[in-house]
Amino acid sequence: MRVTSMKSQVVGLAMMILLQGIAASCASPALADQLSPAKTAPVARDPCWTFAETKQFIHVNMVMKLERTAVRLRIPLVDIVNPWDRRDGDFKALYFEMEYGSFRPLTAPETAGKDTIAFLIHDTIPLEQTAQVFLKVMMRQPSLPLSRYPTRPAQFALTEVVADQTKGLRWDLFLHRSDEGTLETYVGCSRPDPLWGPFPRCQQYFRAAGLDVEVGYARKHLAQWREMKAAVSQFLACAKSGDQSGE
Repeated sequence: MRVTSMKSQVVGLAMMILLQGIAASCASPALADQLSPAKTAPVARDPCWTFAETKQFIHVNMVMKLERTAVRLRIPLVDIVNPWDRRDGDFKALYFEMEYGSFRPLTAPETAGKDTIAFLIHDTIPLEQTAQVFLKVMMRQPSLPLSRYPTRPAQFALTEVVADQTKGLRWDLFLHRSDEGTLETYVGCSRPDPLWGPFPRCQQYFRAAGLDVEVGYARKHLAQWREMKAAVSQFLACAKSGDQSGE
């Protein structure tokens, strides 16, 4: 995949963040709360609960062209947001949207005004490179390797990339690395802004079940980034193990 293609993905993702923020605005709390940690858990039940409570599934091959492989998944039909995706077959990407707290799957009309966990699974270039593209495209920073940017400690066991905020849109970029220094996840969060709206959102990137994952949620939930990652990873692990078992 060329970098220009990746730029288009990141810009498209920014539009998704914007539209989600606008849709949630009528149900959002006061502006002062938008940068404060939320106190509720992102998932109050087993993320795989729909696998046990339904008998209708689709069987999917997630085509990973960059990795020259495919990931087989068995997904409850109720978890599929878009009606045109409710079929067996090959996919390059699938989009899910769950209600924050209950992890209840939502259809597209139900998402308006809801506090959601939205996630996209697909195949893309490595995290270090996508973070670099995020800095260049969304934050208008120089085209440098991620390791060249200075960092500083941030809340919630994250590290913040020190970027020049005078050059463009109001975004923050947070990283989490393993003890060995491998980038395990990064989170790009918008700030309240006249252009993007007063209700900032975060977009978190990581790997799970052999897939590249992007998870979107309100910035007030940033403190729960680990729980968010764990819930989505568990959901995808259930989808993968269910298909491999031949059920």
